[in-house]
Amino acid sequence: MADKPTTPLEKVIQTAIDSALKEVHTCLPAVVTRVNNSDQLIDAQVTIKRKLAGELVDLPLLVDVPLRFMRSKSFSMTIPIEVDDHVMIICAERSIDTWLEGGGIKNPSDIRKFTLSDAFAIPFMYSQNEKISGIPDDEMQIRTNTGLTRISFTEDETIRIEADKSVDVIAPKVTVTSPDIDIVSQDIDVSSTEIDVKSTNMNALLAGILGVAASAVNITAAATTLTGALNVSVQIVTPSIIINGIESKNHKHYYTWTDPGGSGLTGIPQ
Repeated sequence: MADKPTTPLEKVIQTAIDSALKEVHTCLPAVVTRVNNSDQLIDAQVTIKRKLAGELVDLPLLVDVPLRFMRSKSFSMTIPIEVDDHVMIICAERSIDTWLEGGGIKNPSDIRKFTLSDAFAIPFMYSQNEKISGIPDDEMQIRTNTGLTRISFTEDETIRIEADKSVDVIAPKVTVTSPDIDIVSQDIDVSSTEIDVKSTNMNALLAGILGVAASAVNITAAATTLTGALNVSVQIVTPSIIINGIESKNHKHYYTWTDPGGSGLTGIPQ
């Protein structure tokens, strides 16, 4: 540890240094007081007080602080920010006013350094009493804070999606390609212009209702098994269907007639 200043000159120099350092801001926690989602700006109150004239006082309210998320040229990851959320305030080394307007390489508009005027916020700060609960040791997760809805990436290259309410997929085309598909659900409702399923082995275990609304449904599989009641109100085009052990392609019906009486078998379907 450096020795304390002893001479009058050393004390004057140390006082000047301490005074200058009081205006140097680097990283501070803050709480959000206003959100402007369209412009990605927030107002925030720093939650660490400063000492001024011997008294502890709040730092000034930070107004129109740029809120920044993880992003690149083509991709981004965002989360909703609300009033009373906590953020991390980062103070830039130089003035960023001109750079904020359009990016690129710019000259600083002012000689100031590490001031609250050049702060931006990132949603990476929270106290220990708000720590995330139930974090697994061997998975990466994208989740709600409750953990009831989450996407998990495991070390064995598995992706698991769990939702407390529902999972909605909205796209002009959805393609699922897998040698083995298992669907276990109370109810499934599918609405699409065209559905194309290709799988070596597909099992659907439903305790409730499967509803499919589409102008075309294509299922390509070595074997497809449906267990339960099947209601079909459209034309089915297939080489063969086995229902209750009876093959549709080559099945025949036994029938009888009278006057005079007799019986026989129909021909196979044409």
